[in-house]
Amino acid sequence: MSTLPPSHAVLFDMDGVMIDSEPLQLESFNVALRPYGVVVDQQDFVRECVGRTADENLAFLRARFDLTESVAELANRKHVAYWQLLQSAVKPMPGLLALVDGLLDEGYVLAIASSSRRDYVDYVLGVLELGGKFVVTVSGDDVAEGKPDPAIFLEASRRLGIVPARCVVLEDSKRGVVAANSAGMRCIAISGPFGSAQDLSLAGATVAGLVDILPMLVNLARLD
Repeated sequence: MSTLPPSHAVLFDMDGVMIDSEPLQLESFNVALRPYGVVVDQQDFVRECVGRTADENLAFLRARFDLTESVAELANRKHVAYWQLLQSAVKPMPGLLALVDGLLDEGYVLAIASSSRRDYVDYVLGVLELGGKFVVTVSGDDVAEGKPDPAIFLEASRRLGIVPARCVVLEDSKRGVVAANSAGMRCIAISGPFGSAQDLSLAGATVAGLVDILPMLVNLARLD
């Protein structure tokens, strides 16, 4: 039974929150950059890339390694590599499906606010059979500025018709946490293998995994 009016929303980041795709992202960047003798290690990837769009990351890496190829050329290489990896390895994070159903049972409205491309978001939702459970999906293609700019979260709030103060964001990156705070939303950070290497201290709470989130949000709803 719902414990709150339908004016509370949970906004999910996708990569690293819904699916364990950050290692796939890192591998696809390295596949794309390998012909140029460039290798991005995990530490650099976590510090510089997690939470950004692919084009933002490729522009950064192109400048850092003084590459002559255009961002568009690099992005095409990266897309081909990531698409193959995603299709072979996508699966839900532990606890995701139960969390989604539990939040819906509690009366939360759900949205996705992901820096990933629209086709990636739609593909993942289809494979996980979650498309009908998220009222709104906002991708990196839908906003001009990526995280830590709050645009993606504010756009999700606008489409939902729910004010930012009634939205809770689930994130695994420092940029995402900063964006959520700038949007005036509460944020719960998931400290997974990639999140644990980042400063998530600005989040209202940090958890080890998705299984810890539902009790926290049930209590939050009752307090509100």
